[in-house]
Amino acid sequence: MIIFKKTNGALVEAPTQFNVDNPDLRLLEDVAEVLVVGKSLVKQVKLVPKPKEEIAKIRQSRSSRKSA
Repeated sequence: MIIFKKTNGALVEAPTQFNVDNPDLRLLEDVAEVLVVGKSLVKQVKLVPKPKEEIAKIRQSRSSRKSA
């Protein structure tokens, strides 16, 4: 996928006829950057356990609150 970053900051998908190896300079008149996207990342949530030392510290603080 090829994206044009325009001089005004807008991101626009490049026309399908655009060729990176032989670019048409008329298409690039108001383009600041040509971005070639090769990877797509998806946001994910991952739950991981806390270290044992931190779990022990949390349990200790909870037990001291109950006894107070």
